[in-house]
Amino acid sequence: MTVASLHEPAQDRPAMADLTTAILFDLMRQRAWRLVAACVLIAVAIGPLAALTAHGLEENPPYPLASGLVLIWIFAAFNSLWILWVPRSAPLLRTWAWRPARARVVRAGRPSFTSLIECDGDLVLRVDRLSPAHHALIARTGRVWVVGCDDKGWAAVRVDGSHVVFPARRAKVSREVPVQAEGDVTALTAARMRFGATAQICLLSGVLAWTAVMLALDVRLTYLGSILGLSVAMAAKRRFSLVDRKLPALVADAEWCELPVSMNPWFWREDGTSTAEGVVALPDGRTLALRMPNATVDLLGTIYERGTGWFSAPPASGKTVAVGFPGYPLLAVATIR
Repeated sequence: MTVASLHEPAQDRPAMADLTTAILFDLMRQRAWRLVAACVLIAVAIGPLAALTAHGLEENPPYPLASGLVLIWIFAAFNSLWILWVPRSAPLLRTWAWRPARARVVRAGRPSFTSLIECDGDLVLRVDRLSPAHHALIARTGRVWVVGCDDKGWAAVRVDGSHVVFPARRAKVSREVPVQAEGDVTALTAARMRFGATAQICLLSGVLAWTAVMLALDVRLTYLGSILGLSVAMAAKRRFSLVDRKLPALVADAEWCELPVSMNPWFWREDGTSTAEGVVALPDGRTLALRMPNATVDLLGTIYERGTGWFSAPPASGKTVAVGFPGYPLLAVATIR
């Protein structure tokens, strides 16, 4: 199994001094506040509006509207609720540096649940949103990077090779036997990214099916128009992720090769991804242009630090390949031009 060699995080300055970490953390914090604002909007504004609509339109009460709002809420909050704890980590990241800690996974939660990570044998941290790829990486390296804990038990965690910060909190329980978290980190990352892309399609399909049912029940179009419009708009914002469905096939029989890469200036989207273009230098001196429609800030930051990227196959004009760092949760689809 090919495994890239990546830099360790700096231990002589605060964690937030790293530019990629600061960008990712700021994006997560913005998402957290947007999620809070959405909760307030639904509770304070939409609820009374639905009641007024029910009073004025008794023949067509807004129960379909309420069910539609629930669908939108599920669509918008998918994989997002954990970031409400992000602001708790900010003071730690601005003050303290990352420190390595011997680690093992003692409870491997699914992506929507909590994992327990035992650090240095005496500290157990409750960490949200760790994926099977993260569990396998921790099992392989035997460590995580930690900031904290503070006097309230809050901490922050990152894994080797990634700049993504996971809020964590001290837990009181642990199992004696570690979880056997095994597997190819790159393959697991590709599967997770494909699932994320497919889930967007499934959720939008569910909204469309719900709209068809409501139309069959002769529900007013005024209810359905805004709900369907919001759902389509949210799906359109995530359209770049559809290309990630190709990743498992691209990494299945990959012949990884490391090549110099120079990226053009890029701008990140609010979900932490970017459509980035750059140039890859071939061993024979030629250069080829590449385009990644849905590259993460984490991956682009690592490419900037290293000046190289790993390709699942030798680049050739017109070819689609995976670009990343094998053995780490850093992956994207690239088209060579």
